[in-house]
Amino acid sequence: MNTTRVLYGVLAPFFILITGLSTSCEHEQETVFQGIPLTRTLTAADIPTDFFAYSDTLHLSYIVPALQTVDSIAPFVADFKEDYGMPLWNFAFINEGEEESCYFIPVWSSNDSKKISKVWVFGITEEQISYAPFRYEDNPDNSDWKFLFDLLTYYVFGMDNDLGVALQAVAQTREWITISSCWDVYAHTELTGWIYKYRNCIDRVYWIDASSNTGGHGGTGAGTLPGEVIGGGASGNSGSNENTSFQAKDIFENNNFMESNWKVLDLILEEITDDCMGQQLYNGISNALDGDKISIQIVDSSNPGYDWTQGVFTLNVEYLTSDVFFHELFHLYQTMQEMPYSFETSLLNREIEAHYAQFIYLQKPTWSDEEYRSKFESSPRGASMKFLHSVLDESGNIKEKSLESMLNIIITEYVLKAFRKNETYNSYSFNIENNGVEIFQNLNKLTKGCK
Repeated sequence: MNTTRVLYGVLAPFFILITGLSTSCEHEQETVFQGIPLTRTLTAADIPTDFFAYSDTLHLSYIVPALQTVDSIAPFVADFKEDYGMPLWNFAFINEGEEESCYFIPVWSSNDSKKISKVWVFGITEEQISYAPFRYEDNPDNSDWKFLFDLLTYYVFGMDNDLGVALQAVAQTREWITISSCWDVYAHTELTGWIYKYRNCIDRVYWIDASSNTGGHGGTGAGTLPGEVIGGGASGNSGSNENTSFQAKDIFENNNFMESNWKVLDLILEEITDDCMGQQLYNGISNALDGDKISIQIVDSSNPGYDWTQGVFTLNVEYLTSDVFFHELFHLYQTMQEMPYSFETSLLNREIEAHYAQFIYLQKPTWSDEEYRSKFESSPRGASMKFLHSVLDESGNIKEKSLESMLNIIITEYVLKAFRKNETYNSYSFNIENNGVEIFQNLNKLTKGCK
């Protein structure tokens, strides 16, 4: 990814040093709120007595100490508390980008009861921190401004708030380069119950250089944990593709995608299908669909994966590399080869096959890069795939008959234990009757005729 830029629009009229909080509202048909969303709730124990008290050292250890330094030179805390109240650092809403970030710190005083009507806004770049406090009454007629205080009130007080609002996060992607985090806002009365009022979306705009879409250091596919990376994709073709016959569009559908969405996905698919196994994987999916399409979305809030129960294929904008795309395509293909019950009772068997196929896919010139190799070997799952490769060939067949008795032992005593270290995979079912070379039947089929 070349550049990631978070745009902020709502504060521009008030705070020119911040680029703004770019939001948009979609007014839709009213629906009744069905669930109780998860949220944090302020309790008496959470109300800080120390103006600079915070626990989020990952995000706030840069801001708060800087303010303490300012206060030691030009004291402001007493006046701020009198005019606004106490900043609730641990309830901050944070919008981070590579070049600039915006931190919204709710400010609360006992006069506010259970609502947030003041916010301390921080705009942060590499060069400076810009900040200023604002009150709701500064611009009460602005819908984005209203949403900000609805969001912060709900973020702090949860369902028990004086505004009578509740928010429900909604996954939504409006454009390929614009990833939207959306919330449905509900209001409650005793007469009507929870009633949908409006939707508000905060956009993160990703500017992506087409020449680097398939490069970089990708994740492991579904269930990836931070810091546990199996490998990255090779750098793909950088030339432009002017035709509008999209490979991706032949098997996927998303009515909100622009032409640029499909073009970028095609650049990644082009790299995948340059590989013999990747080409046969794509062909196998296309033939199985027989003209049908799979719903696809690009988000920035979840791991990539294929949900076979809903028929939804999800890619994360941070993991748009060919090996991750390949991994999830492999899962899609697996689900097309057997009945749902068979697949669901062998989830870990299928993960092992998909990971090993991803390992084989990455055996290309760029895989000699020491950085990629070291990251793969530092992951327990990645190391287990390398161990499997010592007894299996690129098609999942035993390299030598004398190694056949070792394969089941390697899988049950080494590979399974490596996967079980991951919380997600620890709950996956493993079919002991589908062990050994039986696990790799799809890989065997997709590599026939490949050298």
